[in-house]
Amino acid sequence: MPKNNANSRTNRDRLLEPLALERLDRQTSFETLAEDQVETLVAIALAEIADDPQDRAFVLLECLNLLIRDGQFARMKLLADRLASVAAPASEGRPYLRMSISAIASSLAGHSDRTVSDLHRGLGPHARGDQRHHSAHTRLDLAVAAVIRAALVDGEVSFADRTRDIAIRLSDGLSVSLLDSAVAWHQARTAADPLTNLRTADSTSPIRTSPNTYADVASKSCSRPRWLLCARA
Repeated sequence: MPKNNANSRTNRDRLLEPLALERLDRQTSFETLAEDQVETLVAIALAEIADDPQDRAFVLLECLNLLIRDGQFARMKLLADRLASVAAPASEGRPYLRMSISAIASSLAGHSDRTVSDLHRGLGPHARGDQRHHSAHTRLDLAVAAVIRAALVDGEVSFADRTRDIAIRLSDGLSVSLLDSAVAWHQARTAADPLTNLRTADSTSPIRTSPNTYADVASKSCSRPRWLLCARA
């Protein structure tokens, strides 16, 4: 690796690590990051560094996790396109991993119909037989994709922690970051839903709604992976 690229990668990691550690194991609240921290995260995510593709996807997801938790919707949508562009190179030979990265990217970009369609097609009974390998990492990839579908499509995250523990045991930081992103995005949408907030504020008053009562709202919040966990499987 050329020296200047190695220096760029080192500088990037030094900038991102304290931001990630600062948020580790804490409850999320929106608009907590300072503006310069937000801009630093965007700059890190968009930096052109000759990384291993899985490292690139991992760094993008780390930045997105922080931005989701802080409610930086415009920045999240900007980085979603970059995440989609690394899905294929970061998941060579791992079709379920590619599906998961693409699903997170399309959901953050606001393409919910595409997310639902891709996940149902990839995980449905008619999924291609050549995707049904039996290595430990393929089983993990399948479990991660199932959790992501449950979180993004069904609003169900009860199996996320168990799958996350398996990913940690396999030292698969990319899968951990994917799971955290999916759970964060689910929690964010729930937290930003005005009907949910009204019910929480006044649980004694039933609220009647009509199809046009509320606009769709994007969202924020999250759990974070261990920064020092290796991104490569």
